[in-house]
Amino acid sequence: LFNGTISDCVSYADVYGYGFVGGIVGQKGQSMGNYDITNCAFLGTVTATGRYAGGIAGGGYYAGSAPNTPGAVIQNCYVSGAITGTDCVGGIFGGEPSQLQAWNWSLIQDNTFYGTVTSTLENAAGVGGIIGSMASLNRNNIIENNYYAEGCGADKGIGNVLYLDTSYENPAHPEGCTVFDSSTGNLPEPWGISQLDKNRTDDPLGTDADKL
Repeated sequence: LFNGTISDCVSYADVYGYGFVGGIVGQKGQSMGNYDITNCAFLGTVTATGRYAGGIAGGGYYAGSAPNTPGAVIQNCYVSGAITGTDCVGGIFGGEPSQLQAWNWSLIQDNTFYGTVTSTLENAAGVGGIIGSMASLNRNNIIENNYYAEGCGADKGIGNVLYLDTSYENPAHPEGCTVFDSSTGNLPEPWGISQLDKNRTDDPLGTDADKL
């Protein structure tokens, strides 16, 4: 478990574990602490026998009691390794398991993935070239200017999202994703989604997916 800042690191290691396995760092520890990784490179392998595996970071804070935990900051990182897990497998980041509504900004920006992502679970939804799985996306989840190579094993940048808050007219609505607009005052049931006007204005799982 980690809280803090990691920068300017390079690893060629072969990393093994159960869940929340990352090439540079594993899982975020304390719910309100920072979890920032910048200017790092990973050129080894990550092998998780469970969920949440990422080339840079395994995954964010995991507890049902912290639905508004600050998200990860991962900037200007490079991965060319092989990343394997059962589900929630991302070339850069395994994902955020508990953040149902981001109250503060998080940033996944300017990262590059040239490796491979593989799920050992048949038909796993959470496999992405950049991020495996996000509990939610709203305007405070800033995900931009990331690149993953064609043929990496993922056909989209973010594998799956459980809750999408956007005011975009007729946004993409993938299976298993609850889409809503917090600016209207109509919020879904989970108690952690409680603040209004956190909506995005784009279509991050459809028309605008390539911009992420």
